[in-house]
Amino acid sequence: MSNKFVPVDAVADRFGMSVHTVRGWVKRGLVPDDLYMKIGNTYRYDIAGLEGHFLGPKNQKKKLRKKLRILFLILTL
Repeated sequence: MSNKFVPVDAVADRFGMSVHTVRGWVKRGLVPDDLYMKIGNTYRYDIAGLEGHFLGPKNQKKKLRKKLRILFLILTL
């Protein structure tokens, strides 16, 4: 396993979301298959890949946080 794949709590901390929200992204199909892997009951995520997927080529923290908040609001409607 590559070092770039981290546990769900690291992803939640990085994006300022709950672990439940991150797991919901996978359940709803919002995270491409190549950005996470499942080993037994454990998921590992590619944080850099998630930033690129949700933000695009520019990795600006403000834009990322805004997009993730909008995504969170949409998912909770």
